[in-house]
Amino acid sequence: MCKSLCTCSVWIITMTATETEASQWAASAQSSLHALIVQRRLSLSRILSTVIRTCYYL
Repeated sequence: MCKSLCTCSVWIITMTATETEASQWAASAQSSLHALIVQRRLSLSRILSTVIRTCYYL
């Protein structure tokens, strides 16, 4: 899961040209990951920032 999410995040970052599109993707990701986030009691922004930061520096 983590690896596929990382790959997806890298692709999104590569293909996303504007902050608006990034915001729309983040909103979509929030809906998709809502159940997982609730279960783990973690902040979406923290998850996304960690994944994006990690993938960016790989």
